[in-house]
Amino acid sequence: METIILPTVNGMAAEGCKFVGVLYAGLMIEKNSGLPKLIEYNVRFGDPECQLAVLVITILCKAAVTYLIVTAACIDNRILMGNSLGQNITVSVLMVRLESDLAQVLLAASRGELSGVSLKWCPGSAMVVVMASKGYPGSYEKGNVIRNLEEAEDVAPTVKIFHAGTAVDSDGNLIATGGRVLGVTATGRDLEEARDRTYQAVEEVNWPGGFYRRDIGWRALPQKQLAPKNKLTSRK
Repeated sequence: METIILPTVNGMAAEGCKFVGVLYAGLMIEKNSGLPKLIEYNVRFGDPECQLAVLVITILCKAAVTYLIVTAACIDNRILMGNSLGQNITVSVLMVRLESDLAQVLLAASRGELSGVSLKWCPGSAMVVVMASKGYPGSYEKGNVIRNLEEAEDVAPTVKIFHAGTAVDSDGNLIATGGRVLGVTATGRDLEEARDRTYQAVEEVNWPGGFYRRDIGWRALPQKQLAPKNKLTSRK
C-alpha cells in the first residue's frame, strides 16, 4: 500500500486525473527480496482474483475525485486496518466472501459517494484454482466436453464454479472454448479447509482436455502441498 498503491493514487490526484472506477494492480512477490513488485494496472477487476482473491479495497476522496482502488494482496482472511485520508483500508476477499451489495458499491463510486459505504464480509478464507485447456497459454483445442460440474459443486455448499471460456454445443453439452475455462472456488473456516474443498471439487470435474496446478496456496500451507494426479484425464 505504502510503496505502490498510495503513491499511484496520490500521483493521479496531483495530475488531476478524474478516475472513477476499479483500478486493479497486478503484483508479484520478488523471489530474493520478498517484496511485491508491480506488473501492471488494469481498470477492471482481476481474473481470477475477483472470484475470491484477497483484495485491498481503498476508498479515497481527494480533490473531489473518488477512487475505488483494488489490488490483489494475499490468500487469507486477514484484515489490514489503516487510515488514509480519513478512510479505512480493508483487506478481504471479493465475490464469494462479499456480503454487501456490489451493485450498490459501484453505484456509490459512480456518484462520488464511497465515503459513506461500508463493506460486509463473511468470515473465513477462500481459494480459487483455474482449470485451463491443455496447451494454454500456447495453442489449445476447443470443443472438448466438460462434465460433472454439478457433482463438483456438491462437494460442499461453499463451492462455486465460475465460467470463463465455456459454451453449450448443439447437443446441449458444456464445452471448452477458451484458454482459462473454469475458476473452481471454495470458502472454509481457514485456508486449509478452503484449499481442501477446492481441490476436492476440481477432482470431481470430468474434463480430459483440461489441466490445473496442484501447488496453489502451498507457500501458506507447505505441509499440504499435493502431488500431481491424473484423475482429470483418466476419468470416464
